[in-house]
Amino acid sequence: MRFQHTLLALASAQSALAGLLRYPDSLSGHTSNTIDRRAASNITTNYAVEAKKAIAGLTAQGADFLKSKNIKQGDNPRSNGPQGIWLGNDGQYKLKVTNYKNEPMVLVMWHGNAWLNDNKPIITQSLGPIEEAIISVNGNAPGIAFSAVYAGTKANGLIENTWGELTTSQWSTINVSRLPNMNGDGLTLVSPTGCRAHMSSCVFMCRNGATKCGDPKSYDLYNCKFPGAGTGEDPFTHDPSGGCNLGSGGDISAIFSVKPN
Repeated sequence: MRFQHTLLALASAQSALAGLLRYPDSLSGHTSNTIDRRAASNITTNYAVEAKKAIAGLTAQGADFLKSKNIKQGDNPRSNGPQGIWLGNDGQYKLKVTNYKNEPMVLVMWHGNAWLNDNKPIITQSLGPIEEAIISVNGNAPGIAFSAVYAGTKANGLIENTWGELTTSQWSTINVSRLPNMNGDGLTLVSPTGCRAHMSSCVFMCRNGATKCGDPKSYDLYNCKFPGAGTGEDPFTHDPSGGCNLGSGGDISAIFSVKPN
């Protein structure tokens, strides 16, 4: 069985303004595109078009979080649609996301381009301390990524925090990625098969002590060879890929917390 992983390439603010950036394509295993970042020359996106009031599920405080970090608001769909994820508990997979930190956060979920000043997220849901949300996922939703935005989260369109990554298709998997920030918040994922991905298991981490990475040959998948999990190789870049098997449906747990020591 082939397991696959999105290639994430992160750049410093200097290189972002300099020109070309690489960003995730999808969890379907294709290498990420290198494009001319038109948004890089206008990194302060005009939010006048955004709704003055936060959408349902997003508090005014959460909307301020996003605006200050140059992240667009999602639509927070309540039923199945083209993106394959929505707020509710009637999907083939049900992702329960819990904020286990003593401060509010915004759950941000997107597909494709991770520069969320350019690519509108699908979901931007506020969660208070120890609150949870149920996200439904259909059986054909490749390339979904999600992360937590707190007041102190570093972001300027790109969320530099720990990511969860999932795909539901022929090869349905979920994994933790620390590539955007090796010092990000803690994240623990449990698949319907009982497989656990966390900060040291079924996790993508940077090589050679780097604090963020994503270019080819700059990262590895760690501790993901046990029942319910699997590893493979990206057919294009030959970088490692893999994660926890999601099976044919069921409950998935995601808990954001203080990064463990």
